[in-house]
Amino acid sequence: MFTFMTCAALPNPPSSVIVTDVSADSISLSWNSGNIEPISFYVVQFRAKYPTTSLGGGGTEGEEAEWRETVDVLRTEFTVRGLQAFSVYELRVLAVTSIGQSLPSASVDVTTAELCQSHTLPFPVSVYDTVQCNTIQYRLSLDKVLALRRPRTLH
Repeated sequence: MFTFMTCAALPNPPSSVIVTDVSADSISLSWNSGNIEPISFYVVQFRAKYPTTSLGGGGTEGEEAEWRETVDVLRTEFTVRGLQAFSVYELRVLAVTSIGQSLPSASVDVTTAELCQSHTLPFPVSVYDTVQCNTIQYRLSLDKVLALRRPRTLH
């Protein structure tokens, strides 16, 4: 006679965390569950990589900010909002079941986009294309394209 035992175990960490979209104030992620058993919900954790300032400032590597988290994420995708523009963030995901919480996934480092400034011209134009924050093209009413380049300043 054989006896089989079923052991309950903590869930595996989510895998393949990828960035699907980045803006000046948000980062969207998706991931694989990494588990056969059903997941109750996911926890998305994030923190500033250089906590004292945005990317261009005086933060130093090695300083660690507190993890902030969003719980009760029911799908394998999520958008973290309310972030600082042009800043580096570290993000990771955990799975939660009735047994407990997994270890965190491998973290991903992401830099939010630069915050673009609007430009006002002294004549009527319509926006044609935004290539980068420092290059904006306008289509004039005569179908001529005017490219404006804003000089980049270093602080």
